[in-house]
Amino acid sequence: MKNYCTKCGKENKNKTDYCEYCGEIMKPEIEVVKNVKNDRTNAFALAGFITGIASLILNFFCIGSIVAIILSSIGLNKIKNNEGSGRNYALAGLLIGIFGIASAVSMVLVIIFLGLINR
Repeated sequence: MKNYCTKCGKENKNKTDYCEYCGEIMKPEIEVVKNVKNDRTNAFALAGFITGIASLILNFFCIGSIVAIILSSIGLNKIKNNEGSGRNYALAGLLIGIFGIASAVSMVLVIIFLGLINR
């Protein structure tokens, strides 16, 4: 690690407390390690969101909702491991998928209930 003066900018080869050239007090260099965050939207999170929206429009026996839940869960896990952003997309896809399954189950129960009443 090279030792440069913050005042004059010259390199000091001796590890002293003062600059050899201008007499400025030398401050030790501190290595800064930044936590680099990936700002790209996670593809699984976005795919889960889009699949969840599509499953509301085209509800094929909860298949789209199940796929939305799976993709959103994978996206949330990857986002938690700092592999992209898009947590809101993943959460929305997860909630829409759960809502799609709940609505399909409630529709089946209503149909069964109506079938039992008409007997």
